Amino acid sequence: MRAYEVLESGLRLLFKIGVRTLLSADTGIDAEFPGFSEHRELDSNVRAGIPALAAIRAATLLPAEVSA
Repeated sequence: MRAYEVLESGLRLLFKIGVRTLLSADTGIDAEFPGFSEHRELDSNVRAGIPALAAIRAATLLPAEVSA
């Protein structure tokens, strides 16, 4: 199994058992661009099998709840 497939299956498992995951696109390093990286991370979550609404919540609502 390729390494990325292992990461995707781990994310699916965490989602399935109810672990709250937050968006983390690692912006701030030279190869990542703010905004674009977050969109790519959202797409990656959906491609891994996370429902689109859950991915959007991981990028918006959940970080707000955690930091409040």
